[in-house]
Amino acid sequence: MEKARKNNKKRRYPPAYYRYRESHKIVSVVLSNDLKGFLDSSKRAGMTYSDMIKDGLNNGNRIYQAALSECDKRFNDKLRKIRYDIMSSLVKYPEGIRKLNRIYEDNGIDVKELITGRD
Repeated sequence: MEKARKNNKKRRYPPAYYRYRESHKIVSVVLSNDLKGFLDSSKRAGMTYSDMIKDGLNNGNRIYQAALSECDKRFNDKLRKIRYDIMSSLVKYPEGIRKLNRIYEDNGIDVKELITGRD
């Protein structure tokens, strides 16, 4: 009976143990043998699995940001062309210009800003 009570006590750790556990979270991942073999073969010397994950996430983020930037550029170019097409077609008709100017003035929109696409 005495031995059973002794085993049920909570183990005490030094404060440094808890600080380390707080700053170094544990993440468990189950890998297939194929994936583990691939990771082992592609791991550079002195690189840990944690370093590989960080490197992969950083590369993925850079690729994502570059793709997003390219999409924004293409979208803005197309939007600018559409604005130009609309404005050039409206300029041909004096009544359309007057009507457009009234709409813009009522909504507080600067026509030059709209045509050039500059904010």
